[in-house]
Amino acid sequence: MTTSTDARATKRGPILRIADATNSFVHRFLPDPYVIGALLIAVIFLWGIVATPTTPAQMMKYFGDGAWSLVGFAMQLSVVIVTSQALANTPPVARVLARVATVPKTPAQAALFVALFTAAISVLNWGVGFVAGVILAREISRRMTGAHFPLLAAAAYAGYTVWSGGLSSSIPLTLNTKGHPLEKMTGQVPLTETIFSPTNIAVVVAMAIAYALVARFMTPSKAEAVGLPPESPEAVASDEPEKKEGTFASMLEHSRVLSIGLGVLGLVWFVMSVATGGLNALNLNLVNLLILSLGLMLYKGVVPYLRAAEDAGRAIIPIVIIYPLYAAISSMITNSGLGEIMTQFFAGIANAQTLPVITFLTAGLINVFVPADGGHLVLQGPIFLELAQQFGADRGMVVTAMAMGANWTNLLQPFWALPLLAIARLGIRDIMGYCFVMLVAGGLVACLVFGIAPLIL
Repeated sequence: MTTSTDARATKRGPILRIADATNSFVHRFLPDPYVIGALLIAVIFLWGIVATPTTPAQMMKYFGDGAWSLVGFAMQLSVVIVTSQALANTPPVARVLARVATVPKTPAQAALFVALFTAAISVLNWGVGFVAGVILAREISRRMTGAHFPLLAAAAYAGYTVWSGGLSSSIPLTLNTKGHPLEKMTGQVPLTETIFSPTNIAVVVAMAIAYALVARFMTPSKAEAVGLPPESPEAVASDEPEKKEGTFASMLEHSRVLSIGLGVLGLVWFVMSVATGGLNALNLNLVNLLILSLGLMLYKGVVPYLRAAEDAGRAIIPIVIIYPLYAAISSMITNSGLGEIMTQFFAGIANAQTLPVITFLTAGLINVFVPADGGHLVLQGPIFLELAQQFGADRGMVVTAMAMGANWTNLLQPFWALPLLAIARLGIRDIMGYCFVMLVAGGLVACLVFGIAPLIL
């Protein structure tokens, strides 16, 4: 007679069994992201000396010069975390999220829904999608019995990575801007060849569906589900006014006139920027201003807003400490010539039909070491776009492959996961097993689309 444990085991599909094995491996062997960064520093430092004419002194210079090159970007992401959590904990936003969170009815539906929802928002703007997905995952976990929060967070992260095929994709937008770095070679590449091309739309839809389906089939049983971590901020701001002293200073601190006035000021600038620049005007700074402004308008004074923001302060520590390592890694790879070595290797095995696939895979590999779209454009752009001209290949398809590959391996790279994990209050090991399975699925689907597209277009 089959025991209940055996019966439960037989119901576990192959995808869930792979996820279990991957999670087990990750929990045993994947170190903290700071350790990963430190190991990468050592590997890149030695590799640069051995594989290029770069001297140890030059590698040290590249390390030192690059270490603080991402300070501004780290500050932007820190603002994302602080302001988004403060906004999410206001009663009006909590009510909207509560309504959206009721759409999925089962934990499996929740995993699929979070991935698709995040992908849809991220295609419109990556900054909004980055925040919205994980907040929705948290809201669903708060309200649904049996929802597996680490999987929902991983599904949100996977859905977010398709932003590179959306309206805020930096590589296509850069190549469509007058005076871009490769203008002498390509001229301006219109968005009809990249973001709005059939290939781009197909690969974005295919990868989003792949992530959603894989997440759905990785959903564990309710008995195995893990809810919100104890330290997650589960309470939203109260509708009741705070008690305040009857002093003039206290009245100013809790004045809605001041907080709403500041919020309206930021909101007006946001509207003006979008009205004059369109959707292309949306960037991380503008999205941060929108989130900050809405938060100020929804709290009962400036000081209550600051108190809510303080709760998220601890979550930005990993970004402040770890990002200098990745900035140094990027500097050493770019300046030593290691990035060009990797790119030239893959370029040497490409032809007209395989060029988009090779571009996608090369971008994915480079992204593990240089997780920034600007770095891909500098390293890959001159070589692969020149090859597109030589082979008579579709340059827009090559640009699309470069942009999608540059974000595909974010599922393996903790650089972008850290801000999301800070909002979720999770560790990298909590989601990386699921992310790896979705990485494989998304890569296979993308390679299939990029492999077929040159034959039919």
